[in-house]
Order: sequence, then structure tokens, then C-alpha cells
Amino acid sequence: PRCFNAPFPCTPCEGGASIQIHPLAFQTLTELRYLNLSSTSLRKIPATWFDNMRNLKVLHLEFNYLVDEIASGEFLTKLPVLEILDLSYNYVKAKYPKYINISHNFSSLKLLQALHLRGYVFQELRAGDFEPLMGLSNLKTINLGVNFIKQINFTLFQNFPNLSIIYLSENRISPLVNDIRQNEVNGSSSQRHVLKPRSADMEFDPHSNFYHNTHPLIKPQCTVYGKALDLSLNSIFFIGREQFEAFHDIACLNLSSNGNGQVLHGNEFSAVPHIKYLDLTNNRLDFDDDNALSDLPELEVLDLSYNAHYFRIAGVTHRLGFIQNLTQLKVLNLSHNSIYTLTEQDLRSVSLEELVFSGNRLDILW
Repeated sequence: PRCFNAPFPCTPCEGGASIQIHPLAFQTLTELRYLNLSSTSLRKIPATWFDNMRNLKVLHLEFNYLVDEIASGEFLTKLPVLEILDLSYNYVKAKYPKYINISHNFSSLKLLQALHLRGYVFQELRAGDFEPLMGLSNLKTINLGVNFIKQINFTLFQNFPNLSIIYLSENRISPLVNDIRQNEVNGSSSQRHVLKPRSADMEFDPHSNFYHNTHPLIKPQCTVYGKALDLSLNSIFFIGREQFEAFHDIACLNLSSNGNGQVLHGNEFSAVPHIKYLDLTNNRLDFDDDNALSDLPELEVLDLSYNAHYFRIAGVTHRLGFIQNLTQLKVLNLSHNSIYTLTEQDLRSVSLEELVFSGNRLDILW
């Protein structure tokens, strides 16, 4: 196995050797649909493995050492019906390259629906870097989580008209204000979370799907509304109007856990007016303006749980008056906000069907 950062007691093979598989080992598996070679310390993927594997639909290659194979990728030309490819966590230890390098052979995967590239670990994503993927008309999911990316040319996603999930969670993406990236918050800590080895004192089940999590990337309740963008766990502590200009057609947006403490004035989301589900959990938002989120006329579900920062402070306004202006809002989650007093005497809404208010200080409020 690839033992660095493994969540279980792990001893690598001598010299970091990989599993030994004969070049012709899979020649007779002509009907194989699923192949998992995760965490086998692979450094090469012989194209001959797939000479007769013309029906393979799912290929897992996570937790290996395949950065060079991602760049060359001759084996990709042998997978005409592949639908899911996972190349996550193949980063080179102690390296933080500026760009990702993917092979032009990715363009051969005409039926590919989901590409998982978590844990490549690089600094900046340019439009040209994904040129080999732009002709894949069946591609619906791009997963770039846990890459410590600081800058992304968001316009590149406009070249993927059939994408339904763009997963950019757990990176270092920062605010885009007046077309200027605010990068100073990223510092030089980009890889510290990847480079610390760890283990757990528990028995590990190799069949427990640790290497290929089967849970949805984004809440199904969110993606049911349409195209989804996940920017959770980044550094978007301030939202400018330019931030989402490349995503005009998204319906589901996750901005949880970004350390955002701004007052929303009703112009931050004007570039994405069709959002129906908005997740702003685990931030520090201040709702002092009744125009907050008024640029989202179609909003139906709003999750504001775990935004307790300003509600805990005495002597400031504790306002939620903006809710009455969201005339399509059906579900509102205000749980775990330490709400004990409000500047308004009540909450008002002409459309709300479900209110979640658990985990507040109701003993004082009432």
C-alpha cells in the first residue's frame, strides 16, 4: 500500500515497491466492468493491461504514485466505454507544482461521466490545462477537492456545458474582487495538511470502501435542483460580484466553512440569479441589511446553521428581517446560531414551509 498518511497502521514494501502485476495478467477478463487498484504503490500503468478489457466502466487508481502516468496516459486510449475514473491522491510527497499536467489521451474517454482528481496538489488551474477534457460531452462530474489550489480560471468550466457537479471543496480559493485575487491569506501553508503522516489504533477493513467513498459529493437535496458548485472549505472570506460570473446557470451553491463574516447587501449573488439551494453553514455572516440575498429571487432552500458569531455579541443588531423579502423561500435552517434575542419582534415569511431552529437559546428568547 501507499502508507504515507494512511489512516491505519501501515508498513510499506521494501524500497517502496509496488504490487507486481504481469503485463498480460488481465488478457482474459474481456467482460470486466470494475477494477480497483487503489493503494498498491503503482508508478506505471502498462497499456497492455487493458488490451482486451473493452467493457471496463469503473477504474479506481487512488493513493498511488501516478503523476507521470496522468501526464502521459497511454493506457487511457484502451478504455473506450469507461464512465468513472478516480486518480485521486497521487501527489508527489513534498512537492507543490504550480500547474496540473494531464495527458491529451484523456480526450479518448468519450463516455466518461465522472473524473476524480483530488489530491494531485497544485497551485493554479488554467483554462488550457483542461483542454483534453473539453470534448467529453458525457462528462457530468469534475472533482478537484483537496488540491490546495489557490487560483482557478473559473471561465474554463464554461467549456463543459453538460457538467452537473463542479466540486472544488477543500482548496485555498480566495475572494475575487475587482478581478484581483486576494492571495495573501493563503500564505505558504498549502501542503501542511497533506504532509503530516498519521495512523489510527484500530483494525482496518480493506473492503470498507475507504479508498473510494461511495457517498455523494454534494447533498442530493441540493443537486436535485440542477447544476451544482461546491466551494466549501476554501478561503472565500468575502464575496464580490465578480466571484461567480462564470457560473450563471448553477442552481445549487455550497459556500460552507469559508470564514465569511461580511454583511450581505443583496448584490453579491447577482451573477447567479437562478440559485435555488444555498448552503452558507459554518461562517460568520452578519445579517444587518434587509436586502441580504435579495438578488436570489428563485431561492427555495437556505441553510444558515452554525453562523453564531454575531448572535453571540451583545450590543449589536441581531437581525433576520431579510427573510420576509425572499418570497420563494420554502426551507430555512437557523439551527445552532446561539440566537437569544432579535432586533425584530418576529420572523416573517409569506412562503416558508419548514423552519429548523434547534440548538438556539430558546430558554432566553421565550
